[in-house]
Amino acid sequence: MDQPALSDFIWIDQEEKLSLLWDALSQNDVLALDTESNSFHGYVSQICLLQVATPTQVMLIDTLALPKESLMPFARFLEDPKITKIMHGSDNDIIGLQRDFSLHVNGLFDTVLAARYLNLPKRGLDHLLQKYCGVKASKQYQRFNWKRRPLPSDALRYAAGDAFYLLDVYPQMMQQLEEVGRLEHVFQDSTLLAEREYEEKQFDPDGFWRIKGVKELNPKQLSVFQALYLWRHEVCLDLNMAAFLVLDDRTMLGLARERPTNPQELFRIRSANRSQLRRYCQELIEEIEEGIQNRPPRRPLANRKNSETQIPAKERVFDALRQWRQTTAIRDDLAIDLVATKQMLLNLARHCPTTLEGITQLPGMTPWRIEHYGNDWLAIIQQNIRQ
Repeated sequence: MDQPALSDFIWIDQEEKLSLLWDALSQNDVLALDTESNSFHGYVSQICLLQVATPTQVMLIDTLALPKESLMPFARFLEDPKITKIMHGSDNDIIGLQRDFSLHVNGLFDTVLAARYLNLPKRGLDHLLQKYCGVKASKQYQRFNWKRRPLPSDALRYAAGDAFYLLDVYPQMMQQLEEVGRLEHVFQDSTLLAEREYEEKQFDPDGFWRIKGVKELNPKQLSVFQALYLWRHEVCLDLNMAAFLVLDDRTMLGLARERPTNPQELFRIRSANRSQLRRYCQELIEEIEEGIQNRPPRRPLANRKNSETQIPAKERVFDALRQWRQTTAIRDDLAIDLVATKQMLLNLARHCPTTLEGITQLPGMTPWRIEHYGNDWLAIIQQNIRQ
């Protein structure tokens, strides 16, 4: 059957329409998947649109209009490893599907990983569409607020295209990967990506120390900056608005340096965002006055390195593995993290397995790496433990 035209996508915003999605997925063993979120504009990220393309249909699911539980039948298809899911740069999509809908993905093929194993110089989706489909993708909607409703027709076509064209990219990349003997590498590393578990990020009240320019503030200015930083967090949560839209870092630094206590002084600050000053004028003055009265914050002690990375007794093993990785990456014409990630080397050095079976027990070890490099690792471990 001919592939549908991009203009033929189906808009799904009612539960009864979801049967169209389930029917389409039941009849295909490959689908392309993408999501659009409010991550650029929102403080708490949320998937606002889910794009699904099969060889016969393209569907856009309005996740804001549907109850979350209505998408639970999707799990049957997403978790079926016999159905290949083509995604581009799936990291955020995988986490978002877990976070918002408790959905997990099996059978993933990530086109960014494919592009890396093919050593393509440019790996963005727009470059892949140009290379494999002859399509020039628009960048107009890359920072679009996908929580907006109704969505413009051009935005819908843009979103549909992200999934639609992946169905053309996939077989061409598959063929190239087969020719260089790296197709299984991509599938196995895609599986590692899909196995990542969502962990809710906690707000760090000391996070302001990491903002550029803070180290130049004196103690009194730091007190004000801290007060503004904590206030901004509360406003961002309340409005679900990105921090830079509420009070950008440059404005916050200007307020901390000048410490204005009335509107006249506030609006004299040249480095400040005028619209943000107007919107929160009185609240900012109150927070600045409170910050002036507060005790200056103490810089937190530097965190000790995670024990996962501290292997002093086996440091020789780790160093030898890193040297091996550098040489092997050049020999095999691969990025060093595709040969082995730092965490893989740390696990090897910490546990020092003595057999291939022992290596398979370590987290994140893929069969292709064990097959290609397992004996090298055992030799390096044995040689450096004896010294």
